[in-house]
Amino acid sequence: MNYFIEGIQGAGKSTLTGRLAERMPEYKVFREGDHNPVELAWCSYMTKEQYESILNKYAPLADEIKANVITEAEYICNKTDASRDGSNDSDDSRYVLTYTRVITYIPGINKDLEQYEIYNGRVSREDFEKIILSRYNNWKGDDQIFECSIFQNIIESQILYYEMTDEEILDFYRRLREVLGEREYKILYLEVDDIAESINIIRRERVDADGNEMWYPLMMEYLKQSPYGQRNGWKGFEDLVSHLEHRRELELRILKEVFPEHAVILKSKSYDLSVELLSAEQWAAIFNEIHPGFFDRDYVKRVADDEPASEMFMGLENMNACSYEKSFPENITFGYYEGDMEELKDAVEKVIPHWIPLFTENSRVYCGFADGKIASFCMIEDFGEHIIYGRKCRIGGPGCVGTLPEYRDRGIGLTMVRNVTGILKEELYDYSYIHYTYETAWYAKLGYRTVLRWNGKGFV
Repeated sequence: MNYFIEGIQGAGKSTLTGRLAERMPEYKVFREGDHNPVELAWCSYMTKEQYESILNKYAPLADEIKANVITEAEYICNKTDASRDGSNDSDDSRYVLTYTRVITYIPGINKDLEQYEIYNGRVSREDFEKIILSRYNNWKGDDQIFECSIFQNIIESQILYYEMTDEEILDFYRRLREVLGEREYKILYLEVDDIAESINIIRRERVDADGNEMWYPLMMEYLKQSPYGQRNGWKGFEDLVSHLEHRRELELRILKEVFPEHAVILKSKSYDLSVELLSAEQWAAIFNEIHPGFFDRDYVKRVADDEPASEMFMGLENMNACSYEKSFPENITFGYYEGDMEELKDAVEKVIPHWIPLFTENSRVYCGFADGKIASFCMIEDFGEHIIYGRKCRIGGPGCVGTLPEYRDRGIGLTMVRNVTGILKEELYDYSYIHYTYETAWYAKLGYRTVLRWNGKGFV
């Protein structure tokens, strides 16, 4: 499996790339400016003649340049120990130089080498598309993570420099989808809701030692100098917001129309990698391990087609125990239930009577109390160990969650569930699991994600 990390500027792509790399240390990571088998950001893409001209022009840096160049032939052959001087390649072989990696104090060299990039209208649209599609066609790798390699730099050039319509861009990605064929990959897209606020955060963060903005002036100049920006008279903050909103909607459309089975849309700054990277098929396999023969049960078969129930998970590794906070008067308390079983069953009967047989002397029960009386209740369940991401993971969860009618809409039940989730984390469970629920929006306030939906006929 391969992963492409995408999203507009400020979405958190670098952070997500880093987190994914930590989770999957065996994967090869390609960031912007790296030698990359599919992407050419911050890379000079030169003919042999152009490359030799650069070597002659910057002769004192020849060794440094050679150490940062590789030919297209070497990418195609997937040579990890290939010669760096291209001496065995044909005259028309392209040379890819990661010019920002060349350490030098010679003024103007980066600007000189930048002119050999393929982006920002430096090559014809026909050649631009040919180069990209050819590189993806030749790509044979696996277990790789790519930052900004399938959308950002390509689409920026298509919108701002080639002034392509949305339909033309969609058509390009349909061709790219065909080139990718049956390769295994996911596009992890970080969706930003408030783009204006995201830009303001970048402006505050990307400054020099004296507090002067670095990113924003460059981004605005890039926008204003593009053919599309000039034709539309773009010059201000609102224009940048408008452009990125257009990009976001277009990229989401591409994901939904062209890459639906490969797309994973994550909320920027608010996602759970431990849950959201698994496919529905993988979650279904885990579900069937936990609940063998589930769909053969009579009460399950009675679940209506148009009223599917949900299964929800939360990875506890990065659980924020304070994600939901509610203040209560002193008479509202929380803790394990240690009282009379009949009192507990009376409370359960007021919520869902057919749950009563599930609560026994051996049940581990946690409650919210009002003046010492049960206001809400749930069981703390152990669902065993299951293989997730290639390792054994402990799964537990709150089960049979209920709040008595007179105590609802006060936050007592949700605080109880938050506390139980925290207990599971303290007990070194890897996941907390909510089984058979219709209250997805309620549990989502704590960070639970819906991974499956089902009715009486099976998964939907």
